[in-house]
Parts: sequence; C-alpha cells; structure tokens
Amino acid sequence: MDRISCRAPYRHRIVRDLRGLASKARPRRTVRYLLTSICARYGKYQEWENWCAERQIERSLSSVREYVNALFEERLRSVLKCAREATPGSIVPERYVLVVTEEIGQEKANDVSHIAIAQESIGVTATHRSLDENARVFHEYALALGSSYAVIAGLDFVFWRKKLRYAWV
Repeated sequence: MDRISCRAPYRHRIVRDLRGLASKARPRRTVRYLLTSICARYGKYQEWENWCAERQIERSLSSVREYVNALFEERLRSVLKCAREATPGSIVPERYVLVVTEEIGQEKANDVSHIAIAQESIGVTATHRSLDENARVFHEYALALGSSYAVIAGLDFVFWRKKLRYAWV
C-alpha cells in the first residue's frame, strides 16, 4: 500500500505557527517550550508525548513533523475509504468535497479532473467553490487529492462522479 503523507497547507500552518513562536521567544527558551506551545495550541501535547515514547524517539521538531504526518495520513485514509459515488438519488451532507473526472479515451493519462467544495441546503441553490480545475490526473489520484482537501477543510465526506462522454468503453 502506498504511503500518502502531508505535503501542503496542514503541516505548513503548524510550521508557520512554530516560526511565529520562535520569533517571539527569548534566546533562553528552548525547543521544548516551542513544542509545548504548539502542541498545547492544537490540543495534542499528551498524545504527541505518548507517541514519541511508544516509538522511543526524541521529542524534537522532526518528531512533531512525523506526528502531524501520521495524524494527517490516518485522517486521509478514513476519508478516502468513505468516499462514495454521487448519483442523482444520493443523500448528501450540507458540505462535502466533489470530485468529477472526465474520462477521455482508454488512456488514464488523458483524463481531466475537477475538485470543488459543494454546499447544499434545502430550498437554496447549491454552490461550488473550485479547488482544482482541469487537473490532468486520473480518477484514483483525483479522489486522493480531493480527500486531502477534505481533511484540510475539516470535512468528512467526499463524493465522486465520472463523466464518460468521451470515454472509450
């Protein structure tokens, strides 16, 4: 099974917060102070310490990065596992990530995918905020990317749709 790790905004937000704390810190303040501050801010300090103890690794900046990657990967896998096809009769939540893939020919390399956050309410026109348009990625990669966007946005649901108009079935 391929390992998917965090490479974008979720981890960068934590790193940005660490840099902000470091710039405000006095020279005597240690890495431990910075780590305690950042982990306390996100409510995961005790879990992080337990995680480090289980793996017998030093509590440092790299262990924070590894811990955040592990949390992101765990959440990503659970969202990806629950992704469902959006059919006309589907019952959908109010907010979710929608992945639409236009299959073109037999080659997956020609497929074009679109990813958006959809918001629907009863009696209100559905709105879509585009996250990625015309991405040259095939369905499975688009689904993984959409799931990572869902984790970053704090959403639990991913729905997908395939357009087979130009597919060679």
